[in-house]
Amino acid sequence: MNPYIGRFAALMGSASLLTLANVVGAHGQTAPAQTVQTAPETVPEQVLITGSLIHGTAVVGVPVTNLGTQDFLQTGQITIDALLAKVPSIQINQLEQASTNGNVTRNTELTLHQLGGTRNLLLVDGMRVPLDSYDGSVVDANIIPQLALDRVDVLADGASATYGSDAIGGVINEILKRGYDGAVTLGRVGTAASAYGGGDLTWLASQLYGRTWDGGDITITYENSGANALATTAKRLKYQYTQDYTPWGLDNETPITSSTPGIVSTGKPKASSGSVCSNCYSIPLGTGANFSPINGGIGPTAPGSAAPLTWAQLLANPGGLNEHDSFDVGQLTAPTQTNAAAVTFDQNIFPGVSLFVDAFYHNRRFKYETQATGTGKNQQQTFSIPTTNPYYPTGAPPGLQTSIDLTYSDPQFLTGGSIEKRVDGGFNIDLPYQWNLKLFTSYSEVTPFALESNIINDNAANAALGNTVPAQPQAGNLPPLGSYTKPANIPYLNVFCDQIAFRDCNSPLTLAYMSSFRHYATNNSVRESGANFDGPVFDLPGGTVRAAVGGEDTAYDFTELAQNSYSSQSPGIVNSLTSAFARTVYSAYTQINIPVFGGNYTLPLVESLNLEGSYRYDNYSDFGGVSSPKAAINWTLGAGLTVKADWGKSFRAPFVQELLSTASTVHATNILGGDSRNNTPACGKVGGTPAPGSVAAILNPTCSAALQYPGGIDFSGAPVAGIRPADGLPSTLSPETAVNTSFGIEFAPTYAFLKGLDVQVTDWRVYISNYLANGLGSSPATLLNDPHYASTVITKSNPNFAQYVQLLVSNVGSNVPLSAVSNITWIADGAFLNSGWLKLNGIDYQASYDFDLGDYGAFNIGTTGTYYLEDQTQTLPGGPITDEIRFNGVNFGTTIPVWTMRSRLGWATGAYSFTLFWNHTSHFQSEQPLPPAQYLAVFPNYSDKEPAFDSFDLVLGYNTGDQPANVYLKNIGITLNINDLLDKHASFEYNIASGGNSAVAFVNSSSESYIGRFISIAIEKRW
Repeated sequence: MNPYIGRFAALMGSASLLTLANVVGAHGQTAPAQTVQTAPETVPEQVLITGSLIHGTAVVGVPVTNLGTQDFLQTGQITIDALLAKVPSIQINQLEQASTNGNVTRNTELTLHQLGGTRNLLLVDGMRVPLDSYDGSVVDANIIPQLALDRVDVLADGASATYGSDAIGGVINEILKRGYDGAVTLGRVGTAASAYGGGDLTWLASQLYGRTWDGGDITITYENSGANALATTAKRLKYQYTQDYTPWGLDNETPITSSTPGIVSTGKPKASSGSVCSNCYSIPLGTGANFSPINGGIGPTAPGSAAPLTWAQLLANPGGLNEHDSFDVGQLTAPTQTNAAAVTFDQNIFPGVSLFVDAFYHNRRFKYETQATGTGKNQQQTFSIPTTNPYYPTGAPPGLQTSIDLTYSDPQFLTGGSIEKRVDGGFNIDLPYQWNLKLFTSYSEVTPFALESNIINDNAANAALGNTVPAQPQAGNLPPLGSYTKPANIPYLNVFCDQIAFRDCNSPLTLAYMSSFRHYATNNSVRESGANFDGPVFDLPGGTVRAAVGGEDTAYDFTELAQNSYSSQSPGIVNSLTSAFARTVYSAYTQINIPVFGGNYTLPLVESLNLEGSYRYDNYSDFGGVSSPKAAINWTLGAGLTVKADWGKSFRAPFVQELLSTASTVHATNILGGDSRNNTPACGKVGGTPAPGSVAAILNPTCSAALQYPGGIDFSGAPVAGIRPADGLPSTLSPETAVNTSFGIEFAPTYAFLKGLDVQVTDWRVYISNYLANGLGSSPATLLNDPHYASTVITKSNPNFAQYVQLLVSNVGSNVPLSAVSNITWIADGAFLNSGWLKLNGIDYQASYDFDLGDYGAFNIGTTGTYYLEDQTQTLPGGPITDEIRFNGVNFGTTIPVWTMRSRLGWATGAYSFTLFWNHTSHFQSEQPLPPAQYLAVFPNYSDKEPAFDSFDLVLGYNTGDQPANVYLKNIGITLNINDLLDKHASFEYNIASGGNSAVAFVNSSSESYIGRFISIAIEKRW
């Protein structure tokens, strides 16, 4: 057998869960040194095992998943987030995707076990990293150059006993590379190669340099990476992004405002979407002309003087014929560019004392043209046209309205990004009796920012049409304003012109007059200092008892400037709000590891028995103390069989996304409220009887059709000051607490043909009380009809109702059109609550088998996955329990994929390697409202079931090793990756618009790719 074959088989046994380790150099020759060289005096270890505070002890209980630099090469991923997305227990919300609403800074949110981003803790070298996003609510792990990473540890278990707040779902710990002697050059390029359309070119160029000396070392890494925008193509719209469901025999959900040229209606359109509208008429293609700067540059001014069409022409084109897919304008993903750097430095000061200093910097930027989707702050609007408008159709009756998408002539842009930086340092000190002391301090800062420009101000647009904007009372921090009309020097707005045929339908002065913006600038910092003592306590027959004790002082500071002018009463008035938050936490902790049995001290069925206990106390400046105990056991019975179990308490302290008003988001509900369609009824059935005690009994006591969809407002995020506790809900929030338990087995025999087999299965459970729920947990259909939610809804019977409406509409996070204020009849408080619970239970598993067939190569097969058994929540005491696994809504079934899996088959011989991955996501119910009744008559067995999704990834590798005579050709690794080999696209999903989101088919909650087949090639040179 070739020597390198056997060596490679051994390497595969220690490969990560995701990939197969690359083959070593040809003929078994070794690569350059990758760690610090042996020296008379070496630098002490800086980083402990994730989840442990004690040197020399592994985590007891739930195993830690380790992802290394080879995993990037083998999966073809550029970012840490994209790599972690391949771990079945991790979900990634791809907020860089332009069709995703809500997060204007477009970072990528990571969550463990479906628990949400704020219940995971991100660390770099064991020290806390601030949450990203404008409201401090997102764990974005993509902050370190990949060459600078030694590994990424994933601990999918509660860890507050070790790390404090946020570690309910688990910990992501990014370990920096240090003590490297040599250099590495890495280049990678990739592009979509899908039948839906190519593009999305990505690149990465990185350089690492490390040097070691007697008692010291330095490692420096720089990286430049980015991605071009994924452009709209006809195929991509048809197969991945569409609002028209008629190809499937269903309705057309394209909003009537997504029309170019516009659709004219007599009064308000009698349909919010689709081409069937009884009082609608389509403007003929090619209508209009470019703006004519007559009358001294003001353009046409006399009523009807520049009418481009007649009423007879409109009557000849009934219905909504001009609709287009909202996604055929703009870009589907934001083009990004990132610069990142990291440095680690160690130096022995004198015997037993060493200094360490580390730093990293990550700067991500993007700018792209957005789609005109959603409501209230974009280019898709229905405008009321006065007869005084010079473009008013000849012979038309008064009261016309035009639904139009102005994106073609007045596009909207989003510019933003995020800067993350950290500097830390400290001392490692050898104490007597083999104890260690680590003194450390760090300062971490994230500054996300975003600017949405060229948003249409509703009032300015109405004034530009020739309307009189009514007087506005004082709202929040906005002053009162009298009625007004457009300035005399601003040309009239023309909405009867075909923008595709004539790109200059309107004067630049008019467009600038209507233009407004939304701006966020955030600074979120964490300063952390502490001391950790650890070492042996005494010896037992089974081994040495080791312990750790320490304390930390952590300071949080958050400031945010939120501004917008699109919801202000008049152009030039900026709604501006600055929020600030500060918190100090003093912490003390201890951990003890007890090897009861082990080594030469064993019993039958007790080859080893290791106990571990941890305790942490955190005292918060704003709400007091929290205790977090934990206990764990590892029991090896023998023959490679080990039983693992743990129990612990974790917690999450409320942060800015729950506490500050700038984190609130206000949405319009139902058409009368300014939404794009009706989806929140005020009666279970027209002609029925409302439930006693429900809000429907107030809003629609006779269940009439006329009052079935009343205009409303719902808000989410942080409670809005001034409304709570007026609606009966608590205005202060406290930490949510959790109990984490797990039980697992590992079978890793070392005898006969079973050598190379490793099987691990872990049953984990999380129970969260005092649950910080983001919203009520109710569906739109039950909000007004279930008496349990009546206390969270304010109606006009409240004497302060009008004041509350103005307060919400003027909020910087409001998406409610000012024109809809008079139609608002109810307000739903969907902000964070502290009143419920969550139960989550599942099984994580992993299995691998390595075997060596000599001259036929070394093989590895393996699988890793997560299966969810329970996911229940109750938001309000006594209220309904939502069961996501056995949901009884539109259809009975699970609303999440209960099983996610990634399996692999790998082979390597000589310089060559091959790995095939199989990714599986099980079916789930989308729980979208049913299609209209006339379509259900055609499809009586309609189901919202999303079928299981399977895809395959292929990785081919080649390494030159030390064989080439030319030094420049030595130790070059080439990796070809084909992700989504068969070019699978997401399955159809019937998805209507709600809550500020857009109706989009094929975008669902599974892990399906929106890019399709993607090919990349990486070249790495080690010097």
